[in-house]
Amino acid sequence: MTNSRVGRFCHALALCAALAGCAMSPRGGELCSFSGAAQSARPGAVIVNLYALGEGLPELAAQQVLQQGGEWRLAAAPGRYLALAFQDEAGDQQWSGGESWGEAGGGEPLVCAGGRPLRGLDIDLGSRQPGGEVRKMLQESRPGPLALPQGRALSVGEVGRMDDPLWTSEYGQQGIWHPDLFMRQAHPGIYFLHPYQEGKIPVLFIHGMGGTPRNFDTLVQGLDVSRFQPWLAFYPSGSDLTVSAQMLHVVLLQLQRRFHFPSLVVVAHSMGGLVARQLLLDMAVDRPAVTVPLLLTLATPWAGDGGAGVGVRRTPAPWVVDSWRNLAPDSAFLRQLFVRADGSPKTLPAATRHVLLFGFQRGRWMSREPGDGRVALSSQLRDEAQSQAFRIKGYQQSHAGILHADEVSRDVSAALASYALPAAGQPDGGRRPPMLRR
Repeated sequence: MTNSRVGRFCHALALCAALAGCAMSPRGGELCSFSGAAQSARPGAVIVNLYALGEGLPELAAQQVLQQGGEWRLAAAPGRYLALAFQDEAGDQQWSGGESWGEAGGGEPLVCAGGRPLRGLDIDLGSRQPGGEVRKMLQESRPGPLALPQGRALSVGEVGRMDDPLWTSEYGQQGIWHPDLFMRQAHPGIYFLHPYQEGKIPVLFIHGMGGTPRNFDTLVQGLDVSRFQPWLAFYPSGSDLTVSAQMLHVVLLQLQRRFHFPSLVVVAHSMGGLVARQLLLDMAVDRPAVTVPLLLTLATPWAGDGGAGVGVRRTPAPWVVDSWRNLAPDSAFLRQLFVRADGSPKTLPAATRHVLLFGFQRGRWMSREPGDGRVALSSQLRDEAQSQAFRIKGYQQSHAGILHADEVSRDVSAALASYALPAAGQPDGGRRPPMLRR
């Protein structure tokens, strides 16, 4: 191995250790992302289905329900697919036989080898009478368990435990380097710690690079369980972050369809904050029945990570992680989180307030820029993120330590308490906790 190759390999090892503390090995396949627009002249819900092509009748692999026509995005394992959509005029989430429908790509198979998004898959819902095979596919499009071909079904509200053997750092690392194995073995999705309880506000926790639900043990223990129920996201953190956000979006749609909860609070750490913002932006496109009054992020690299950019440029191709590409400063992903295609600001839904918490210490990893030891302060405090935040507060804590500090736990609880609204409609008699006073 030449000196330059040794240097590049060592750089990849250093980047991996700093971001997640992981073992170095070539990566496997990636999830696929399919997106486009479902165009309909009629009002009402539109259901987009992604079917996996195999030896028999195509099987429903993923589904998205739009409150009306518009942008859609679905995630699935590598393979061959067809994308169909229909107008749910009857409101029963089933194709009734006379409802308008359409297909992406003229009905040609959509082939994805993994790791790269397929965009521009527009669907015109102008057809009425499908052929025999398409008719069978539409008739079998009833909501069911979310499954990935050659993999396990996603967790849609399964009850888990913090000591679950799948929620170890080893599986968190697997999610970076082998997302395909992670999808088959680690059973990703959204977990509950207790059966669903009507009337309690769900709090969705989203981990960062190489993380697992276990990272939030301290914050979960501090929840007021008389008002809240913890939900825990688990996803392969090496996948493209748009795909990870879409996976969580699809699971939330299934949960909302099942439990009809009116609101949801999101708490995210590190890179999970980027996934959370993308998730909320995707949800806003659908005009969902559920609102997200509070997004609370901790130590999120809003402006990316310089080490990730260097890693993408210098690391041998088999070891480059897709989420590193998202994290590279000035990446298209980071830009579109805050800026629309026409250059205008992109904001969270009006009902959502963002509480931005950051950490600081003298960082010495690959940079002398102040930060929390992992993420630079300038990235945590990106101008656009600050300008849209309802509340900003810093803590003298490390990147991981911010999740376990008593002061942080108290402030998170105070922020959550302000959104546990009693029947009168005003939290705590109209008095906001100090954490949320502007």
